[in-house]
Amino acid sequence: MERYDRVPYRGGAIHDTPPNQIAAIAWLHSLSAPPPRRCRVLELGCGRGSNLLPMAWSLPEARFVGIDTAATQVDEARDRAAEVGLDNVAFQVADILDFEAAERSFDYIIAHGVLSWVPREVQDALLRICGRCLSDDGVAYVSYNTLPGWHFRGGMRDLLRFHTEARDNPEAQVREARSLLDLYAELSGDDPYGRLVQREAELVRGLPAWYLFHDQLADLNHPLYIREFVRWAEEAGLRYLTDAEREFKRARPEVRERLRTLSEDRVRMMQYEDFLLNRSFRCSLLVRAPRTPAPEPQHERIRDLRVSGLTRPEDGPLADLSSTAMVGYTTPEKKRFQAGAPVVKAALQVLFELWPGSTPFESLYLEARRRLGRTDEGDDEERNLLTNSVFEGFRAAFFQLTVQPERYATETSERPVAIPLARLQAASAEPRITNAMHSEIKLGALSRRLLMHLDGRDRAALLDALIRDHGSGGLIIRTQDGEPVVAPEVAQALLEEALDQHLEILTRFAMLAS
Repeated sequence: MERYDRVPYRGGAIHDTPPNQIAAIAWLHSLSAPPPRRCRVLELGCGRGSNLLPMAWSLPEARFVGIDTAATQVDEARDRAAEVGLDNVAFQVADILDFEAAERSFDYIIAHGVLSWVPREVQDALLRICGRCLSDDGVAYVSYNTLPGWHFRGGMRDLLRFHTEARDNPEAQVREARSLLDLYAELSGDDPYGRLVQREAELVRGLPAWYLFHDQLADLNHPLYIREFVRWAEEAGLRYLTDAEREFKRARPEVRERLRTLSEDRVRMMQYEDFLLNRSFRCSLLVRAPRTPAPEPQHERIRDLRVSGLTRPEDGPLADLSSTAMVGYTTPEKKRFQAGAPVVKAALQVLFELWPGSTPFESLYLEARRRLGRTDEGDDEERNLLTNSVFEGFRAAFFQLTVQPERYATETSERPVAIPLARLQAASAEPRITNAMHSEIKLGALSRRLLMHLDGRDRAALLDALIRDHGSGGLIIRTQDGEPVVAPEVAQALLEEALDQHLEILTRFAMLAS
C-alpha cells in the first residue's frame, strides 16, 4: 500500500452507490432491498471516506463501516468524520484478506475501484465477504474493468508502464506518461488505428495525476468478461442482479432484439452486447443466490417509487401543454431529449419546480393531470405512457428514482445551513463539492465562499461576511467584463444583488440541510 501512502487516491462520491438508489433498482427487478433509513453499509476500499461520509450524513440512523489498507487515507477519513460531527460511521485500517464480520451483518456492500486492481486471492476474498456478510435481502455493488474494451486500453497501459518503469518518483512517472501520450498522438496516422490511439491518448492525458498513477500505471489491472464475473460471483453464493451505472452506452432496442436471436441466456446476451460496444467498465449489483430477480426491469413498479429530475424546454421557460408538438428538453449536463405527450410535458414542468425535491410517481401523475385541467384519476393508457417515459428517462440518467424522501432543503430558509461535508470541502479548496444527492458539483468562487458561511446566520450577516472576505482579499469579485472590483461600495452593491441568486443556486444544487 506504499503507492497509496505516497500518492493519496483522491476519489470522490460515487453517484450510483447510495442505498436509496440501489434499493430502487432492486425494486424495479422485483426484489425488496433493506430500507435505507436504518441500513448497515460496508465499503471495501473506502479511501478517505469521500463516498461514505455524505451517505452517513444523509442517513443518520444507518450505520456505516469503511475499511482500507492505506493508513494515511483512513486517518483522513476519521478526521473528516469528526470535523463534521458524524458518529454513525467508522473507518478501519484492514486488509480485505483479513477482514472478519458476522454473517449477514451488512445490508449494502460497496467495492468501487478495487476488484480489478488487486491480486486474485484478494478478489476471491472480496466476493466471499459479499457472499457471507450480505443480509438476506442485501445488495452488493462491485465495479471492475471489462473486456473486450480493455484489450486496447490495456495495451496503452502496458506502453505507459514500459516507458516509465525506470522512474521511481510518482510525479516523474506521471509527467513522462503524459509526454509519451502527446508524442504518440502526434505520430499516429489518420487511419482507424491512429484515430483510436489519438482518442485514447486524449482521454488518458486528461485524467488527474493521482488517477493516472493508480489506474494506468498500477502494478495490477485485471479486466474481466461479464460472463466470467457472473460465474465467479455464483461460486461465492451470489447472483447477478443488474448494473447500477445508468450512463453507459447501450445497444439500441432493435439491436438488442437481434442479439437475442443469438442466445436467450441473459448473461450471454450481455456478453454479445459488450463485444458489440467494446465495453470497458461495469458497476454490477449482486444479491444472495437464492433470490431470483426479474431479468428485465418491471416498468410498472416505478409507480411505487419517488421521482426527481431537472430538465427545461430549450426554447423557453414553459412548454405548451395543450399541444402534442415535440419539444426539446435539456438537462444541466447538456443531455437532450424530446417529449410531445401533454402529460409528459406537464410532469417535466412539475419536476422542474420541485427540484431538487422528489415526489411519489402517483403524485407526479395526478399533479400533471391537474395542470392539464383534468381532475379525475386518469386512465391506464395515459398512466402507462408516463410510466414508460419516466423509465426511459431514468435509464438515460435524466431522472432519478429513490425509495424514500430526501433530507436536504428544497427551499431557501431565512437562516440557511449548508451540509457539513460541503462546507468542509469548500473550506479545503477541493475542486468539486459533494451535494446531498451524492453528485460532485463544481461551484463558482462566490457560491463556494458563501457556502462556507452557511451556518444558520441570516442574510444580513451573510452579506457582512462576504464583504469582509472581499476586503481581506479572500474573495475576488469581477465585473461583467471580467475586471476585478476594487471599490468597497461597488463590491457591496454587487454582493447585495447576487446574494439571493447564489443562495438559490446552492439550494438547487442540494447543498443545504433541511
